Amino acid sequence: MDFQQRFDKGEVIEFENPTLVLASASPYRAPILENHGIEYIKILADTNEAKLQKAYKHKDIDLDYAKNYTASLALEKQKPFQNRIKNGAVITCDTVIWCNSQIIEKPLTKEKCREHHLLLSGKTNYAITAIAVTYNNKTLCGIKVSPNKVAKLPEKIIEEICNEPETLNTAGYRIGGVFGKYCNINKTDMQNVIGLDVPLLLSILKKLGFN
Repeated sequence: MDFQQRFDKGEVIEFENPTLVLASASPYRAPILENHGIEYIKILADTNEAKLQKAYKHKDIDLDYAKNYTASLALEKQKPFQNRIKNGAVITCDTVIWCNSQIIEKPLTKEKCREHHLLLSGKTNYAITAIAVTYNNKTLCGIKVSPNKVAKLPEKIIEEICNEPETLNTAGYRIGGVFGKYCNINKTDMQNVIGLDVPLLLSILKKLGFN
């Protein structure tokens, strides 16, 4: 029985050696770890984010408010793992986009996707990623904010973006698609925009004493 099955059955998972546990279903975060030669085990858990999302405003807010919201989401995802993982550092993340005093999350529908990209067009937005890690009953959360200047998007390009695979299930926007051609992102910020800033993660692990 693998770790996910054991976790789903309610077992407490105890690792023989210190182990990283990535609690993220994102198709982008795991490859980032792998590209850096970082070994991990993936274990997923259901989290009810809807209640927390409703508790926070999404419009007429400043960047600090958006950062606090993103951190709250990452920390909420830690709750299913409390007292369930021993000798493992559990990593949970969340990414949102802040633009024009608004939080932009997964569009889920083409109508919302169109609305989001009309808002992003010609403006600078900020990708906010929160990384929370729990190890030996101690939790730390870090935030990375990355700016992204977006060129004016032609209407036909917005329609193309709305019809791309995965676009509706990506926080704010999918940088890997045609939208990426209209973006100006510093190379050092690219990992964070995708959803996992490795230097930030390593800094958190070091503070927690994970080797």
